[in-house]
Amino acid sequence: MASPNKTPLFDYHFEVGAKMVPVGNWTMPFQFGDGYKAEYMHAFEGTCITDFCCAEIYRMTGANAEKMQKITEFAAVGDCGFFEWKKEDRLIDTPFAVCMAEGDFLTAFAPSGKKICSEEFDAAEMQELSEIFGCIAVWGSGCYETLSKFGIEFGDWCGRSKKIEIDSVRCIACDVELDDGLPCVMLFFDREKADDVWIALFNTAGVWAAGLGAWDLLRLQQIQPPYNAVNCRLPLLLCRWNGRKYPSKLAKVEWSVKNEIRQSQVIYASVVPDTDEMFLLFSGEFEADSVVKMPENPAESGVLLEQYC
Repeated sequence: MASPNKTPLFDYHFEVGAKMVPVGNWTMPFQFGDGYKAEYMHAFEGTCITDFCCAEIYRMTGANAEKMQKITEFAAVGDCGFFEWKKEDRLIDTPFAVCMAEGDFLTAFAPSGKKICSEEFDAAEMQELSEIFGCIAVWGSGCYETLSKFGIEFGDWCGRSKKIEIDSVRCIACDVELDDGLPCVMLFFDREKADDVWIALFNTAGVWAAGLGAWDLLRLQQIQPPYNAVNCRLPLLLCRWNGRKYPSKLAKVEWSVKNEIRQSQVIYASVVPDTDEMFLLFSGEFEADSVVKMPENPAESGVLLEQYC
């Protein structure tokens, strides 16, 4: 088995005691000292930064760019944002894209996206840039205030990209809004400068390092699979749990498909802080709005929301 890849920020994450987990073929921080739920809550009062140097980054041109234009529905050069990538009405991933020029897209897919990208796009018109670009997400209610300390002025450019500098490091900054209403700026830069960008941001007042656990809570509420589950090549079912007794990881759950009972084990379970919401992820066959129960406690239940490829 191949050794997991490490982002340019691995040594920093390891030294500060981050909990590291496998994500695709990468070793990434799931949470830092405060825990992923505290990091998620901090985004509503301050700024979080998350390492996405594990992303599969490509330049799409020619027929690939035409396909990206149709999928993203971007209207002009400079448009950017997350978009739903579906196949046969099933969500594969929610990648990020920037229209750099007419017929030229910079795209960032989840880890381990290389195989599925090669299946869906023309390899001759797809240039891999993962060893050239690094990526960090700056997100939270204090996002703009944090970046303004680097002399970056924000106007009405949500959904747009522009070139900026963070501590003399040139970046492509992409301004988007997350579904929770939180601002987010995705930064793309010279991968060898990742340490410089991260440390400059981290040393700014009100900024916390946030692992993929906090980002997963955002994704789950947007009816998207956890980052680590994308491209796992299994049919994954997302359930919103309504009961008070929360199933734990590996708990057995059951639901009906065409009036027949299916069973599976929970592979991911997470409670959203300050709410009664819990999301479960497991594999199996999908039937919209099917009721999910625990065999040993049938009074508790949830409902299926989505299936992912």
